[in-house]
Amino acid sequence: APQPTTPENAEVQASPWLEKWQQNKLSWSLIGGVTIIILAIMSIYAATLKARSEESWQTLQNVWNTMVMEQSLEKDLLVRDLGPDLANLVKTTLGSMDFLPKILTQDQEGKASDKTLDEFEVRKLPNPLRDTVLRQYNINQLQEKFASAGRTSAGPWLAYTLAQLHFANHEPQEALKYYEMLKSKYNQSVLTHNLLDVQEQTVVENEIQWMKSQQVGKSSPFAKVGSKTNVVFTTSKGKFTMQFLQGQFPKNMEKFLDLVNQGLFNGINFYKSDENLLYSGCSLGTGKGNPDWVTELELKDLIIQRGLVAFVTTEKDATKGDTRFYIFKKYPWLEANKRHAFIGQITSGMEVVDSLTTTDVLLDVSVVSNL
Repeated sequence: APQPTTPENAEVQASPWLEKWQQNKLSWSLIGGVTIIILAIMSIYAATLKARSEESWQTLQNVWNTMVMEQSLEKDLLVRDLGPDLANLVKTTLGSMDFLPKILTQDQEGKASDKTLDEFEVRKLPNPLRDTVLRQYNINQLQEKFASAGRTSAGPWLAYTLAQLHFANHEPQEALKYYEMLKSKYNQSVLTHNLLDVQEQTVVENEIQWMKSQQVGKSSPFAKVGSKTNVVFTTSKGKFTMQFLQGQFPKNMEKFLDLVNQGLFNGINFYKSDENLLYSGCSLGTGKGNPDWVTELELKDLIIQRGLVAFVTTEKDATKGDTRFYIFKKYPWLEANKRHAFIGQITSGMEVVDSLTTTDVLLDVSVVSNL
């Protein structure tokens, strides 16, 4: 018959387990410690993913409001918050607060603001500059979130929104990359199965094929100088220099050079000047233009920059113009969305342009090749 358990024989019966524990306690301790560490890491990782997911959904909400409602919820977003590259782009485009329309730079009492462009609210930037920098800012924000939260529930929505933004930014190749990612990486997502319109990807693919067939690259909304030819304007108050835009308006460039070579601009007046624009080039001196010089021009939407030069187009046909041209001195608030027949951009001497009035004379215009 089994003997009743007593403290004495209990110790004897337990001794094999105790002996095993004593023999392997280091291994068991290590296994227990590693298990605790793994569970702690998993807990931290899960908490991190949750936090990243929540941050990503908030960023997506802000971006969607910008895209759909055409306004940014980030009312306190300043130019300096855009990052160094976009902030420099804004400052290069607008010049300074002095070159913005007064409606943007005055406070509620009508007094001039003492802010710099770094401290200027992005929502107050004139269009299309505001939409352009906001779209790129949103892309930068979403790409940063996608890199850290691509495995969360926000991942497919981040990819889908990035595809739309890149397409709007004239980058169909980048858009296609995210559409393909939706089908491969997120093929089980509700978004991929139920909400993704397959026609969107077809549109992107067609756009890429068209760009390849036409040999068209990404079209920048900003003017880019790059010609090896400078045009020097000599006036009664000094000189300023223009450089042609890099390959964007060859027909306009050819016409302007032809007019310069004929000496048509030498000795004429500046027939109109206001705080935004300076006009010259009228062979009659009246500002009405000469119908004998009308020709076809190239027009394009570019974000206006201080110093851009463009031909005046006729009232009857916006694609045609004569010898008249104008120079932007400020960002034209009321003409922000108008297409222009651009020629070039002033690269030096804008202070001379600012000082010129209708009493001054354009003495000479000559072409000088860069050395």
